[in-house]
Amino acid sequence: MQTKRLLLTTRVRLHRLAFGLATLIAGGASTALSDGLLNAEPPVPAWTWGGDLRLRDEYFTNAFTLDSTAPLHEQSYQRLRERFWSTVAFDDDVALNVRLTCENWEWDKDAFSPPFQRGWVTSEGVIDLLNCKWKNAFGLPLRLIMGRQEIEMGDGWLIFDPSPLDGSRTQYFNAARGTLQLSAHTTLDLIFVDLPAFDGLPVLNNQHTALAEQSERGRIVYLSSGTSSSSQADAYFIQRDMHRVLANGDDGQFSAAGARVVGMVSPDWQVKAEAVYEFGTKDDRELRAWGSIGQATWFARDAGNNQFYLVAEALSGDRPGTSQDEQFDALWGRYPRWGEVPALVYALETRIGQFGNMLRIGPGWSFSPAKAYNITLNYDAIWALEYNRGTTGGLFSAVGRFRGHAVQSFFRYRLSNRWRALLQGESFLPGDYYATGKRATVTFLREELAWTF
Repeated sequence: MQTKRLLLTTRVRLHRLAFGLATLIAGGASTALSDGLLNAEPPVPAWTWGGDLRLRDEYFTNAFTLDSTAPLHEQSYQRLRERFWSTVAFDDDVALNVRLTCENWEWDKDAFSPPFQRGWVTSEGVIDLLNCKWKNAFGLPLRLIMGRQEIEMGDGWLIFDPSPLDGSRTQYFNAARGTLQLSAHTTLDLIFVDLPAFDGLPVLNNQHTALAEQSERGRIVYLSSGTSSSSQADAYFIQRDMHRVLANGDDGQFSAAGARVVGMVSPDWQVKAEAVYEFGTKDDRELRAWGSIGQATWFARDAGNNQFYLVAEALSGDRPGTSQDEQFDALWGRYPRWGEVPALVYALETRIGQFGNMLRIGPGWSFSPAKAYNITLNYDAIWALEYNRGTTGGLFSAVGRFRGHAVQSFFRYRLSNRWRALLQGESFLPGDYYATGKRATVTFLREELAWTF
C-alpha cells in the first residue's frame, strides 16, 4: 500500500511539473504580463518573480600586456547586466525556476579583443537558469535539482564557474544534482554535468560566443559533514571529460580527489584547509598535479566586526624535462576568486583565470565601521614554483621566479534593502619572473551599483 501511495504521489507531482513548465513557456510567449492576467487567479499555487540590474564602470591598464607602450594596453568601459527570474512553486517541495540574463557594454576605448570595437555593444541574452527542484523526492530525505543551475561546493575553489569566457555574466552548470541527507549533519551530493562550449538553449541576439574553450562532461561525488559552516569536513571525487572546440581548448580525461576542513580551534580563531590531487590524461600527456589552499582567521568580536586573516595557496607547475604534465588545472574555478588583475595576467601564459604554478602568501583585513559599510584590504606575494616558460617574445625573464606583489581593496555599501554599491581597486607590481620590458604596473578600478527588485 505504501509503495502504491508513493507511486501515485510521484505521478501527481510529475504531472504538476509538466503542467507548470507548459504554463511557463506559454506565459512567456503570450500576454502573461497583461493587467488582466496579473489580476486573475494564478493557474498554479504560487508564482513569484523578480530581477536585478548591475551597473559597472571599469578601467584597467597593462593587464594583458605588462607594457604601458603596447597598443590597447589601456581599457575603459561600462557594463550593464539585466536579469529577470521567475519561480513557480506547486507546494513546499516542488518548484520550477527560470532566469533570463542580458549584458551590454559601452567601450570608451577600442576593445582589447577582436573586432576591437568602440561604443555601445549589445551582447547576448541567455537563459542562465532553467531547472526543477524537488525536495523530499520519492518520500526520501533527497533533494533533486534537474536542469540549468548554479553550483558552489565548499569555498568555490574548484567548483563554481564553468563559463570563464563570458566573465561574470553567467556561472551556470547544465546538471542533474541529487543531495541525500544521510544524517542530521551529513550530506552526500551526486552531480552529473554536461557543459557544451556554446550555449545549447535559444539565445537572444546570438553572436555564437563561446563559454569555454572545450566541451565537457563531469561527475562529482561530494560528501560533507559538519555541525555548522564554521565546523565542517568535506571529501570529494571529480571526473572530467574534455573535448577541444577552440584552438586553445583541452582534450582528455582526468580525475581529482580532494578534501576540505573548516574548524574553530578557539572561540576567536578559525582555520580552513583544502587539498586536491589530479591524475589522468590531458592533451596527450599524463597529468599528475596537485593544489592546496589554507586560511587562518582571527575574529576580534568587536563593534567593528574586525577580522584579520592569512591566506596561503600552492598550485603545482609543469616541471621542465619530464614527460608528465604537472601543471595544476583549476577545473571549474576559473574566475577572479582572489583578484581581477591576477585572473587577467594569467591569460598571458595559460588562459584567463587558469591559475597554476604558483605560491602566494598574504594577509587580509576586513572590518565594518558602520552597519551598512564593509572595507576589505588584501595583499599577496606571489612566486612561480617552476620556471617552465621560454623567453621567446620577451614576456618572461631567463631566471626569475618572483611573480610580484598584488593588492586589493574593496568598499561595500548597502544603501537599502534593494540598493548596494561597490568601489574596488587592485594593483599588481610584476617581479623578476617577467622580462625587464614587461614589468609595467597593472591597475584595475571598478565602480558598481546594483538594484534588486
